[in-house]
Amino acid sequence: MKKLLIIGLVVLLAAAGASVMTGRVFQEQLANLEAEINKDPRLEAVSSSLNKGLFSSSGSMTISMYLEDDQRLIIQNPWQASHLPGWVNYQGQTLLTLEAGDEEVINLLEKLNLGNLEYQGKAGWKKATFLMAVEPFLFEDAYAKVEMSGVDLSGTYHYSGRQEGSLVAKNLAVLEKGYATTELKFEEVALNWDQKGSYPFVQGDANLQVGKLYFSSPQGKIELENPSWNQALVFNEQKFDYLMALDLGEIKSQGENLGTGKFSLKTANFNGRAVADLLELIAANSNYEQIEEDTTQAIMAALDKLLGGSPALLLEEFKVDVKTPFTFEQQATGELSFDGTNLPINYLQQLEEGRLDSDDALGRTRLELNFSKIEPGLLMLVGIPPSMLNPEADEQKLVFEAGELKLNGNLIPF
Repeated sequence: MKKLLIIGLVVLLAAAGASVMTGRVFQEQLANLEAEINKDPRLEAVSSSLNKGLFSSSGSMTISMYLEDDQRLIIQNPWQASHLPGWVNYQGQTLLTLEAGDEEVINLLEKLNLGNLEYQGKAGWKKATFLMAVEPFLFEDAYAKVEMSGVDLSGTYHYSGRQEGSLVAKNLAVLEKGYATTELKFEEVALNWDQKGSYPFVQGDANLQVGKLYFSSPQGKIELENPSWNQALVFNEQKFDYLMALDLGEIKSQGENLGTGKFSLKTANFNGRAVADLLELIAANSNYEQIEEDTTQAIMAALDKLLGGSPALLLEEFKVDVKTPFTFEQQATGELSFDGTNLPINYLQQLEEGRLDSDDALGRTRLELNFSKIEPGLLMLVGIPPSMLNPEADEQKLVFEAGELKLNGNLIPF
């Protein structure tokens, strides 16, 4: 009997110790989260509080997000947690207010009729999960109407720096009122993301799927069935590689199938450190009309570093097959590049001050577009003789280089 009591006491003490330890891990990760937030110049952890207990805790964190025109979005997150052997259960709510200047403070949840934004989750030794269910809401004034079904938001934060999550909404409709009323409606919206790293250097993927998208205006109605958007990013000290792909799905109008459309674009030779510097400078100076001279010089220096690497934008796919009053079928690939070879020091400043000829930048810029074919009617619309097309070639090449625009090697006469 005594052995059983001893074993029971040991188990109880072990469970209590595990509960205390998981509580400490949870509190350490809150401190790490606050530190990560303060690395981003767009965000600031304005205040935080923590009421520690052996088997429970509570606290709050207030985050400020800087917007344009000196506006600030204030996000408050009061929470409570229960410490259990191996994990922590936590719950809380999110409060949103907007400081719009002149001491005007707007309660956004009240303004948008959103009710309470409550969340819950579980935190363990290596990761924490998060769940939030947003109730359906309707916002309407004299200029616009926004209506959305409930939204389910979920995520996982791995203490190693990886984040993954999803947002699912049944319906979203935006109506713009005015002389020409337009409406945009989404059905079956699903956004998923998976990201590693912390500010500013991250990598990961994101995917947006929409069951149907409707656009209505006085000019007509368009429906996109199963459109999608994808991105892939590798962003580190050395490079900023970004790939974006858009698939319009099936394009319809009045129930009739009009065609399809796809587009994908990626970066090449983008210096990661230069992009990070630019993003940080832009984020820290949201009021562009009041940028100081030293900030302008820092932006130019970051752009010089970016241009010195000979950056390029690659059009990997452009494919449109649409039947309107006439059939429009087009495929293209291309590249927009800048030659940063032997770029002079303080290049942009020298251009701005006239110490370098503006034609130097034009001469370093090159655009090439390769078309499977070009409709002669399109050329006529912009004043290019259709006779410049080469009917025997597999592709038609349009090149802007050294300040000249050529089609299939022939100078366009304008």
